[in-house]
Amino acid sequence: MLDELAWHIKLVESLSEIEAYYINSLIKYYELKFGEKYNIILDIPCGYGRHHKYLRELGYDVYGVDLSQDSINKAKTLYEKYNDKYFVGDMRNFKLNNIEADVIINWFSSFGFFDDNDNLKTLKNFNNNLRKNGLLIIEMPNAKRSKERLRSTSLIDYNDYGDYVEITEHTLVDDKYHLFNEKFYKKSGNDLIFEKEIKIKLRLYEIDELVNMLKEAGFKVIEMYDTLTFKKIDLMSSSRVTIISLKK
Repeated sequence: MLDELAWHIKLVESLSEIEAYYINSLIKYYELKFGEKYNIILDIPCGYGRHHKYLRELGYDVYGVDLSQDSINKAKTLYEKYNDKYFVGDMRNFKLNNIEADVIINWFSSFGFFDDNDNLKTLKNFNNNLRKNGLLIIEMPNAKRSKERLRSTSLIDYNDYGDYVEITEHTLVDDKYHLFNEKFYKKSGNDLIFEKEIKIKLRLYEIDELVNMLKEAGFKVIEMYDTLTFKKIDLMSSSRVTIISLKK
């Protein structure tokens, strides 16, 4: 259970369903807009594939890649029928054998784990895994708003999962990196027993920085939405952004 929590597996199931249908709406909209048919989805990094049940019910052929063997094992346990669709791999260099994806999903703060050179390498590898006119969908924090909030104070999130509690401190490092310091505790009566700590550093790219990187990687940025809507982002108020790009 603890390992699952550490990789954010225990998320609200209804949110995963909502997000999957939002992703589907985006794909269908751009199918009509560009006169394309998008069926093969590569989710990278995929975690345990929390959207995949719903996306497959909608008719998509879904592949998942993640650096974590534990996450891939969990995905294969959940989706035994699709074990051949899951791979352990690094998103900077992973390549699907003999398959070009129609859509790549990089969802929920899953871009920016490396330095600038390797983050650009990641985008170029996404391009390498997509067919011409394929879609790249990146969902991430609005860096401008996140930085403004974190410059003034550290933020603390408290999540109660029943048997376990997760306390996460968010801080800003060098005005570029968002540091997540996650601590997990097991409940014992009224006490919390420390179990595990995970630190994740995420590069916060301003919109113009990311647009330039996407162009350098061979993409054309199509639109940027306030996540879970079709409303264009407001850099001052939108907390999260979904960026749609097209492989040129």
